[in-house]
Formats: sequence, C-alpha cells, structure tokens
Amino acid sequence: MRLGENEYKAYQNACTHLLCPVFWDQGEGDLICPCHKGKFDVQTGAPTAGPPTRPLPEIVVKVEAGTIYATRVKRYEEKL
Repeated sequence: MRLGENEYKAYQNACTHLLCPVFWDQGEGDLICPCHKGKFDVQTGAPTAGPPTRPLPEIVVKVEAGTIYATRVKRYEEKL
C-alpha cells in the first residue's frame, strides 16, 4: 500500500484468525478481514478489532530506482 509520497507498507494478506483474505479499506484507513469483522492497523499490522489477536506478518519493502521490491517477511519479534 502506498501511504505517502515515499511510504509503502506490505503485509501477508491472510488474516491471522482463520486465514481469510484481508483488504485495505483506504477510506477507513484500516486493513479489513470481512469474514469476522477483523481490523488491522495499516502502519503496524496490529489487530485493532474483531477476533484476530496476532499482527499480520509484515513484508519488508525497498524502493530502488523507482521500483518497489518485496525483500522478505519480517519476524514478529524483529524490530527494524
């Protein structure tokens, strides 16, 4: 997701509750799981509503010469 001029975020799109697909609702500013009304914070991937208790796994992205690359999945305990 493009959150700003040079700000990008990416997460695995399977809800951490029951693996339903998660979608970005840009109007609400949240990532939404329609199966059980789960919500995740777009900045951190942390659950903010519904049954999910674990954050979405973050995909680390980098921008190089105008191209966006997904480089790896960040571990839960890892801080960048």
